[in-house]
Amino acid sequence: MKAVIIDDEEHCIVTLRWNLEQYCKDITIVATAGNGQKGLEIIKQYKPDIVFLDIEMPVMNGLDMIENLEDI
Repeated sequence: MKAVIIDDEEHCIVTLRWNLEQYCKDITIVATAGNGQKGLEIIKQYKPDIVFLDIEMPVMNGLDMIENLEDI
């Protein structure tokens, strides 16, 4: 299963990636992003099966980002 992680805090990305690699062998992290705009770009590019999305981010929070997604 392809996944992306979108979070403005790098330590959160690192921690979640580690946990997924240790405990969820069927999930592959294909990309990460540090903000909502880049997150939209990687979702369009990689078409992941699952997105781990931070809600509280500056400029474009996670809920705003979801509203800007085209039909999935």
